[in-house]
Amino acid sequence: MTNTLKQFIKDNDIKMTVKRIDERKDIKWNDANHFKCTLKNGSKSISINFSQGYGIKNDPEIDSVLNSLKIDFVDGLSFQDFCLDFGYPTDSISALKTYKACLKNTEKVKKLFNGSLDNLLNCESL
Repeated sequence: MTNTLKQFIKDNDIKMTVKRIDERKDIKWNDANHFKCTLKNGSKSISINFSQGYGIKNDPEIDSVLNSLKIDFVDGLSFQDFCLDFGYPTDSISALKTYKACLKNTEKVKKLFNGSLDNLLNCESL
């Protein structure tokens, strides 16, 4: 059984390309570097927006992107529970936008890793 993200990536031959973008339309985060990351698993691929603070100078690594997608996986989680779990106020428009972005990415992850989704979700976090 796969238990690390690095092993999961190797076992599933996952590849990623990264393109720097100026801003994200799904959430507002001014103090960050923004990227469009395309993950490929066999013949399937997804593109997601990914951001990291200005202090991180390198492009994102595939294990960091997958770790974030795993942590932000919100399948079946209500907005109220999302806010409770992640510490957002339930009356925040910004929190709602973040929740919707997580829902969108959750659906993409489910399609990309449908046969190995449980293995991804059970990997140790970074």
